[in-house]
Amino acid sequence: MISIVPTKEELSRILRAEVTAARIAYESAHTAFQASAADIPSHLPFPDSTDRIINAGKVYRSRMDAYHRALREFNNFVLTGEAPGRLTAGMEKRE
Repeated sequence: MISIVPTKEELSRILRAEVTAARIAYESAHTAFQASAADIPSHLPFPDSTDRIINAGKVYRSRMDAYHRALREFNNFVLTGEAPGRLTAGMEKRE
């Protein structure tokens, strides 16, 4: 089965959807982290009290990194017209 490279419009749609999904995940993680940090003291025993904030921070950082990556890929596509290799690897160009 041969895969064909998506058109520029399709690539733009894919990348925009990825940015939107990453932004939503980032905003959700940010809200969760803020809630954890605001709930001090939480009256949870150590180490649960600190682990909750640490884990929320790790998720927040991971989602922020994913959002930045999605924005970089989209911006690069808009500015240069080059799609990320992961979207076009091993595919045939349209003629």
